[in-house]
Amino acid sequence: MNRHRMTGLFLLAAGLCAAYEAKAQKTYEEMELLTVNEQVTTVITASEPVRLVDISTDKVAGDQPLDNIIRLKPKEAGHEDGEVLAIVTIVTERYRTQYALLYTTRLKEAVTDKEILPAEREAYHNPTVSMSTAEMTGLARRIWNSPAKIRNWRARHTA
Repeated sequence: MNRHRMTGLFLLAAGLCAAYEAKAQKTYEEMELLTVNEQVTTVITASEPVRLVDISTDKVAGDQPLDNIIRLKPKEAGHEDGEVLAIVTIVTERYRTQYALLYTTRLKEAVTDKEILPAEREAYHNPTVSMSTAEMTGLARRIWNSPAKIRNWRARHTA
């Protein structure tokens, strides 16, 4: 390979690495934005059990009524349209995601139901989880459906 071509490949590889590293950092403007209003409950559904939820400010109340459901709602009115009320971080068994919550005075714009989409998930290795619930369920089903292998044996005692 000639020197110019190798230099070009090196620069291409360096550019790709830099682009990857730049993508690893996000500002709230690059996050998925959810519009919220104090009169509307926003329900977020994860595809697996949620292990942690962090709401960055006390302007938003939240709870987790089920393993994979989170409910969010601004505590009070009086915010400007487009004001960032909080960043919500959701960590499940295998991924994490973040949403910037923007206030809206228009009820029609407030998000009521949000499913965490695959494109919004950042892979996460949770050190407290060796197997996800989905993996455990799959393993249990394979064991349940496998043919029984009973081996009769008896201990021989010698006197």
